[in-house]
Amino acid sequence: MCVPILVFSESRPCMFTKCGDHAQCMTRQENNTIVAECKCLAGYHLVENVCKDYDECQEEGMCSQICINTHGGYHCDCHEGYILTKHSQCKTEGSLELFIWWLFISVDSICKNQYYVKYTLI
Repeated sequence: MCVPILVFSESRPCMFTKCGDHAQCMTRQENNTIVAECKCLAGYHLVENVCKDYDECQEEGMCSQICINTHGGYHCDCHEGYILTKHSQCKTEGSLELFIWWLFISVDSICKNQYYVKYTLI
C-alpha cells in the first residue's frame, strides 16, 4: 500500500515513511522542505493506493510472437521453428536464413564488381 505524500523537515524522511510491496520511498525538495513519497517500482502502477503488476503484454508490439507477463516485468518467447534474437524479436532458424545472408553478400559483391549472374531459388 502506498502512503500519501508526507512532508518532513528532518533530513531522512524515508525512515518514517512506510511504502507497501513493490514501492520505494523517494525524496524531493520542495520550498526548503524535504518531501517523501512512495513510487511504484518498474513494472508496477498505482491502483487505489496499491502498486499492482502492470501487464506489459497488453501493449501491442512488446514481443514479435509470444509475450509472457511476469511479476514486475515480462519476457518474450517464439513459436516452434523460430529463435529469439533480441529482447523481443524472433527469427527463423535453419539454413534458409544462411542462404538469404549468403545471397545478400553475393549480390553486394556482384554489384560492386559489375558481374551479371542468374539466380535460381530452390
